[in-house]
Amino acid sequence: MNDTLDYFMKQSGERVSFAQRLTFSMFYFYNERHLLPLSHDEVVHGKKTVIDKIFGDYEMKFPQCRALYMYMAVHPGKKLNFMGNEIAMIREWDETKEPDYFLLKFPLHDSFHQYMIELNKIYAEEPALYERDYDPEGFKWIAINDMQNNVYGIRRNGTSSSVAAFFNFSNESHVYVYTPEQDETLTLVLHSDWECFSGTVKRPARKKKIKAKGIGGGRIEIPAFSAMLFEIKQGI
Repeated sequence: MNDTLDYFMKQSGERVSFAQRLTFSMFYFYNERHLLPLSHDEVVHGKKTVIDKIFGDYEMKFPQCRALYMYMAVHPGKKLNFMGNEIAMIREWDETKEPDYFLLKFPLHDSFHQYMIELNKIYAEEPALYERDYDPEGFKWIAINDMQNNVYGIRRNGTSSSVAAFFNFSNESHVYVYTPEQDETLTLVLHSDWECFSGTVKRPARKKKIKAKGIGGGRIEIPAFSAMLFEIKQGI
């Protein structure tokens, strides 16, 4: 995850030149058993905590960090996340003190924690995100041709289900046209920019569906610094 964290340390305009920091891992992934660690070693000894590493001021860090964690959840490989990261702790880890749970009194930290709870729940309940981690058929880049906008997309295939995640790591909103090989219906499962997570998008009362045709595709509006996770069903 070091390359990924280095990517997020860059400001939006610089990230175009560092796209390989996100994509390079899949060139060698299947030659080893990947673990994705955001470990103790990442949050001590002057290295800053995960959220503090991310470029931008205090409020700008949170949406980027939510998008980062969805990227981590969707990327193949087993996950390791050190205590305190789930509440977006700013202070570096100190073995003589407990994590700064008082931060949950502040809306940005509390909503971040709620986002992490929901993301972890979805990860545990959606086999497509883990059961074929080390099978090349379990992963596919579906948006990798829009690097100039810092927009990416990943498809994960399980034995009986599939999901797709779209990421916008830039400071401007973008529309990505997803054109599948066959007609598909995408149902939005999680949006990192929902208002309930201190984002800008109202969470719909009913699950949002996008009809993506093999000809013409489906338009996916991705706000700045956000990530969206969809269930995929064949047909429209």
